[in-house]
Amino acid sequence: MPLAFDLDGHGQPVWNIVDAAGFEPTMLQAYLVLLVMKCTAAAIRFRPDDVDRQRDRADRVFDRYGI
Repeated sequence: MPLAFDLDGHGQPVWNIVDAAGFEPTMLQAYLVLLVMKCTAAAIRFRPDDVDRQRDRADRVFDRYGI
């Protein structure tokens, strides 16, 4: 399963779990960049009308983790 959660969280405690897991910050940042890029690329390819939302979400996720 490539994506078990929404990157924004939307009522899911995923970020609390991720933050508590103690991943190396650079490894977590690299993984988040990969997920965001995959979602944005899929939107560009299959749902061009969703690209702006994906980019806004990418900004929020990147801000959260200092990327």
